[in-house]
Amino acid sequence: MVSSQQGLKGFAGAIGFFFGAVFLGMLVRTGIASAQCSPLGPETANNTACGRGTLEHNTTGTYDSAFGANALFSNTTGFGNTASGAFALEANTTGTHDTADGAFALFKNTTGTENSAFGKAALYSNTTGNDNTANGFQALFSNTGGGDNTANGLQALYSNTTGNSNTANGFQALFNNTTGDTNTASGFAALLSNTTGSSNTASGFEALFRNTGSSNTASGLQALISNTTGSSNIGLGVNAGNNIIAGSNNIEIWATPFPEFLPSAMNPTPFASALMARRKRPLLPGLAVRRLWAPTYRRR
Repeated sequence: MVSSQQGLKGFAGAIGFFFGAVFLGMLVRTGIASAQCSPLGPETANNTACGRGTLEHNTTGTYDSAFGANALFSNTTGFGNTASGAFALEANTTGTHDTADGAFALFKNTTGTENSAFGKAALYSNTTGNDNTANGFQALFSNTGGGDNTANGLQALYSNTTGNSNTANGFQALFNNTTGDTNTASGFAALLSNTTGSSNTASGFEALFRNTGSSNTASGLQALISNTTGSSNIGLGVNAGNNIIAGSNNIEIWATPFPEFLPSAMNPTPFASALMARRKRPLLPGLAVRRLWAPTYRRR
């Protein structure tokens, strides 16, 4: 038998549930409940809108998915786009097959296609650029019309505007690149100062850090770090080519981090001595070898 006290508790619970449902319904109708999701347009359009202002201006666009306030807000006929995050792909109108994951990712994109942005404000300024991939906070932030670029890391390729076919992996790698093409930077601040130089390859912490020239290759911590306008230089090893500033067509190879501080018990092999004795001879036509250290040593 149900007591009067239990009956009152049950009645109070029912009243609470009723008013809770009414309040939730009010939130949904006013748009405050941002989690409301529903198909948009005819069933054949296969669009999904979740959040206030999502796909607000869509007309004939199909297979679009928007999650977050104002995601894909301006989209009209663009199709196959996915936006997740507040204002992601907000300005997109006719761009297709774009993916934006993060607040303000691909924010200004209008007609650019097949771009992928992961991270807050990644590819933020892109408007007409195609086939770009940005992973990380503000990666490829300034890109407008550049295409086929890949940036992985916080502010990688941050300043790139119309440069094409660049690859940056690491914190602020190729940070200042604007119109340079076909550069590859891997490592913290690699090729950081490059603006218009093209066809450079830098691998290592601050490799080619000050570079603005073209066709340079640096592999190793701070390799070719001082190079500014020099071109067609090769630096392999820690601090290799750190004295090259504006020179071109140099090769510098360091086999040890700090050769001048080798232990006294360590001496170059006869093979290494022969190499060092001949180090001024060109290794390749047109290329002068500044330094060449052998990769192997033996104890006396």
